[in-house]
Amino acid sequence: MYHFIGSVQQEEKNYVPWYDKIKYFYEAPIVRFYYYMIFYILFLGLFSFVLLVDYFPLNIYNEYQSDIQILPISITEIILHICFWSFIIEEIR
Repeated sequence: MYHFIGSVQQEEKNYVPWYDKIKYFYEAPIVRFYYYMIFYILFLGLFSFVLLVDYFPLNIYNEYQSDIQILPISITEIILHICFWSFIIEEIR
């Protein structure tokens, strides 16, 4: 009887809530490294796409590069700027 009560108390001590499990998973160094590497590879792919295909440095005719008329630059360049500044903020942090 004591063994059964002791094992129930042992299980209660080792119980970790699901939100703590998720938190511990995402805070693990290897997971953070993999997310950083995946994000960096996606950033390099988007950067090379913008430079090779979608980059128009001289806008001498005041053309719009995106389908939205109020944006003078393309949406991929806006996403690239967001990625770039998030890298800068992460390195400062």
